[in-house]
Amino acid sequence: MKYLVFDEISKADWDKVVANIDVHNEERKKGNLPPYVIADHILHGDLPQFTQPIRSFKIYDTDDPQ
Repeated sequence: MKYLVFDEISKADWDKVVANIDVHNEERKKGNLPPYVIADHILHGDLPQFTQPIRSFKIYDTDDPQ
């Protein structure tokens, strides 16, 4: 099953994610994280429900919604 996921993150937290991107990639290779159908794409428009400056979406292919 495919899941469309919207994310938002602050600039300070984004720096932490980027610093640990290799760890996330290794976990994905080991199968501990679901595979992407479409990896992160940044949303450049304003959406009223989002409060953080960096907004993105991705699509996962997994049978586990969590």
